[in-house]
Amino acid sequence: MKQKKSSPMRLFWLLLLSALASLASGSEDHPIAYCENLLLPRVAHTLDYREGAGLSVVMIGDSTVRDFTVASNLGMFLQLLTRNQRNPFLNTDPRKGIASVFQRLAQRYPVRAFEVARAGATVGPPQALVRRWFQRFADVKVFAEQVDEVLAETQVPDIILSWIGHNNLDFITEAGSAESPEALDAACARIRENFSREYRRQLLRLLEGVRADGRRHAIVVYGLVNPAATQAARAQAREQKLAAPGLFPYFQKSEMRFPPLKIEQAERLVELSRTLSADLRQLVQELREAELGGDSKVGLFYSDATATMPLDQVSHLSADDAWHASEQGMNVVAEALFLGLTPALAHIGAR
Repeated sequence: MKQKKSSPMRLFWLLLLSALASLASGSEDHPIAYCENLLLPRVAHTLDYREGAGLSVVMIGDSTVRDFTVASNLGMFLQLLTRNQRNPFLNTDPRKGIASVFQRLAQRYPVRAFEVARAGATVGPPQALVRRWFQRFADVKVFAEQVDEVLAETQVPDIILSWIGHNNLDFITEAGSAESPEALDAACARIRENFSREYRRQLLRLLEGVRADGRRHAIVVYGLVNPAATQAARAQAREQKLAAPGLFPYFQKSEMRFPPLKIEQAERLVELSRTLSADLRQLVQELREAELGGDSKVGLFYSDATATMPLDQVSHLSADDAWHASEQGMNVVAEALFLGLTPALAHIGAR
């Protein structure tokens, strides 16, 4: 893998945290090489993996596929730099009860998993200046930059998973100071147009990259989380917090960071999420017909497993913000991601 340059600020934090991190030896009798370093890299492989003779998978995404939760400002910043290999896609921490995609694949194949997903990532640059500033300061990579990382690999991964776009659902911030129904509807329309255009652009880049590689590849595009399920779980959390105010300490802060979580915006949030997922399904179908044609080496798939997963219990949500997934919720997410991965495995001939 090619080395990426780090900004001076990021390098400073990495060096500081590295000095504080605790190191531990791995387990030799397990196919996964475990490590407890706080600054784990974003790539892991089974001990029997060999390039060209194993399965390589990469995950593009946002905080939905990361171990992230709303916390103090410093706490969130540190989460962005750390907490690798402890999420639904890639978990190598035996203390975390997450049956990640990596672990499930490792039971069947020599595998290398690489995560380029970043909490706070968007499809295209955000319109709001405050979000752009945050992404720049925290070194958050948007969809295009994550695609850059994938295509910069020495060998393009066999399977590319893309589950990104949840931060694009913030129609409140997009609307600015105007909060009339008409202004919010207009904001949703702009989000939909920008989202579809940028997603198409990046999928075309990925298709070009895998076709140039010449080997069999598969790309899986996942539908966005259905907020109706998480809203049901969040309603349970709200009731519990009314009875015990100390619970979910960052409940209100999550609504400040993502205003569509507020009860009065629930219907519009659900509608926008479903609309974008439907657009993704249509986009995948269009590109399969227009771009792939008779190219049997490249498979492009859409999965709604993530859009229909039962993430509807309060136990599925973080005990900090009642928004991001808890450990139990991450297992629900991992199951959905793996389910959507099945056609891709068949396409590349994995048995």
